[in-house]
Amino acid sequence: ESPPNVTAVRRKLPRHLGRIVGHCLEKETERRYQSVLDLRNDLAGLRNEVETGEILEPKAHDAAGRRPWFRPRVAIAGLAVAVLAVLAVWTLWSAPLLGFEHRDWVLIADFQHPEQEAELSRALSLALGVGLQESDYVNVISRPRVTSVLERMQTAADSPIDEAIGREVCQRAGVKGLLVPELSAVGDEYLLTVRVVEPISGDTVASFAERAGDEGDLLDRLDVLIQDLRRGLGESIRALRANRAPLARVTTGSLEALKRFSAGQISWDAGRYDEAVRLYEEAVEIDPDFAFAYASLGSAYGSYVFNRVGEAKRNFDMALERLDRVGPREEYVIQALFHGKFGRPEDAVHYYNLHLDRYPDDLSARHNLGGTYRELGDCRRAISEYRAVIEIDPLNASALINLATCLSGEGDLGESIATYGRAFEVRPQWRISGNLNHEYGMTLVMAGRPDEAAEVFDQRLANASANERGGARRSLGHLALYQGQFDVAAGHFEQAALLHESAGAPSSAGRDRLWWAIGETARGSQDQAALLLAQAAGEVPLESGWIWLRAQIGRLHAAAGRIDEARAMDEELQEWAASNDEIENDRQFRLLLEAAVSTADGQPGAALEILEPLRAVEPRDHEILTAELVQAYVRAEKWSTAAETLESFIEMELIFYEGMVPWILAHYQLGEVYEELGRPEEAIVYYTRFVEIWGEADSPLPLIERARERISALGEI
Repeated sequence: ESPPNVTAVRRKLPRHLGRIVGHCLEKETERRYQSVLDLRNDLAGLRNEVETGEILEPKAHDAAGRRPWFRPRVAIAGLAVAVLAVLAVWTLWSAPLLGFEHRDWVLIADFQHPEQEAELSRALSLALGVGLQESDYVNVISRPRVTSVLERMQTAADSPIDEAIGREVCQRAGVKGLLVPELSAVGDEYLLTVRVVEPISGDTVASFAERAGDEGDLLDRLDVLIQDLRRGLGESIRALRANRAPLARVTTGSLEALKRFSAGQISWDAGRYDEAVRLYEEAVEIDPDFAFAYASLGSAYGSYVFNRVGEAKRNFDMALERLDRVGPREEYVIQALFHGKFGRPEDAVHYYNLHLDRYPDDLSARHNLGGTYRELGDCRRAISEYRAVIEIDPLNASALINLATCLSGEGDLGESIATYGRAFEVRPQWRISGNLNHEYGMTLVMAGRPDEAAEVFDQRLANASANERGGARRSLGHLALYQGQFDVAAGHFEQAALLHESAGAPSSAGRDRLWWAIGETARGSQDQAALLLAQAAGEVPLESGWIWLRAQIGRLHAAAGRIDEARAMDEELQEWAASNDEIENDRQFRLLLEAAVSTADGQPGAALEILEPLRAVEPRDHEILTAELVQAYVRAEKWSTAAETLESFIEMELIFYEGMVPWILAHYQLGEVYEELGRPEEAIVYYTRFVEIWGEADSPLPLIERARERISALGEI
């Protein structure tokens, strides 16, 4: 006799449990479950029923008001055994694997795969990571974080993450579980498996598998596997439904497009930028609705590597038009990236915060939010975001560097230098390469340690790369200029330009000559400065896209009284802006040039009509904007406002980039303004500071002699 349905015996058991038990107790073996996997899938449905509150209504009483009673005691005994067995399996299966809890971390190892399926496996690896990261329950450790750990292990950064290496990374980074995926060919079919490994013991605590009929079925089967994996780690059915976007929508329905995109990411990370962009372009050609590939193209074209603003905006627009083709994790990030580049930084902050409300442990987004706060001049909030990143990932060298930069801006030089040191322990090469070498060295200068700064720059000079040596020469020129060694600075800038030209970096060579011209203008060598600016303009033509740099060249022409050259560049940039997409940074520098031309042309009122609205909406301390305001206020003889603006300018302590020489000259200029205001004591203070900075210059500076004369004259009053 067939056993009764368990839900007829216990009133409030889930309906699905009755079906499962009945299936287990079928008399004919071929009608029972044929595998544990089949039972597991049905138990998933049972869990769904419990979590969503769906239960079987109590069975009706019989006519006499009695509950049904089943006489066959053997059947009831068998039923009890089956129920206990099913409940035991269900309980064990329902407990989160590894004792996983909300916001715990996993590491995904590289796919194990047949040699001929390497490209396919890379694409599936990307898809697996994306699918898991749609969850706000599971955190996936990023490749940059893995790279930091590998370097501490003295293992090559591009090493494949197999099970052994993955376990060690997990242990060092405090990661709860290791996921080891594998792709196998089974005849014409594929088998996808993911093992969940406990990192310390190496035990496989669970294994999930899906079979795909052909390559075209792989993404769909991987999608199913991801949902099973998320459930196995303890994510609720409700959460899965809330954060459930099919892989084909979040990424692409085309494996070929996904292959190109994943290969493009690898190329970009390896510094093969042209190859990366080509692969991204191929991905969107295969799938014209691949939203995240468009966003990646937008970021690539908008980067310093390409600086192709029009292409960047076009691709971001394509991504924004396809936001219905991304998951919740990507939706706000794409909008934040767009507004950070083409919109208002405040809007970027808004979208980053929306994203982080849902995914608070997304370290990349939190790091970018810190950068946006820095751009807004809000170092306090930026510091908070960087520290939040470092709390989770103490080896995050990028966050450490940016924290150090903010601390320097806040005047905490001791902690800034110590934080740079922590970053360089993680990434020693950073200390002697790129802008980080320059920024660290100039922080040492601010701390009164110029000899150490010179040593840091000299270490970069030993680099084999001509581009790096050019950067080192520029930094040494910068330091020499700060110390008033104009001849030494000129030699360094000349060598920097030649090295950058040999490295195929004309924009860098143009910036070297701009720096050189700034120094020549400061010591009164106007003809030499004019020649250098003409050369710089030739190295960054309008079509190169370096709008802000051309505007800077034009501003220096105006400051030196070469109004015709400045006006020509101003008209050129205005014409360009009328027919091209213009990012906010380029627009600001173009307007600053326009204002500089007006001031030099004797129209400070027209300049202030441009500059004061800019200042009203510019939340950060913009050194170039402030410098132009000073010139306009002085020409307009608005002495009190000029004094206030000069004081704020000097407080910025701008010695890092192009604002350094105007910052030094501001001390002399403030002395003059205080004289106009009849405040000789303050005038003496700033004349004296100016002499302290450049008084030992290797060239006779008329302004130094004038400052000394005014100190003497005012002291006699």
